[in-house]
Amino acid sequence: MMFLDNFPKNLRRHYIELGLRQDEAAARCKITPQYFRQIMKGEKVPSLTVFINICIGLGVSPHEMLGYHPTEFEALCTARRQEIIWRPIQKPKR
Repeated sequence: MMFLDNFPKNLRRHYIELGLRQDEAAARCKITPQYFRQIMKGEKVPSLTVFINICIGLGVSPHEMLGYHPTEFEALCTARRQEIIWRPIQKPKR
């Protein structure tokens, strides 16, 4: 998942910068410490709701948590939308 490649590394960096332990960071993000560790290890990918709770809990914008500058993030989103819009529709194989 292109957008989440830097997420575990940035998650670790942000909670350490706040001087939090993993269990404290997890509590702020409204998730269990076990789930927090699984996300940190890249074993689990958070839902959008959990991702937003993590950003709010650590006081970090979504683009920062993903490791992108706002304009770079907007360019990636625009490129992805264009890719989806211009993808040829394929008929299901029977």
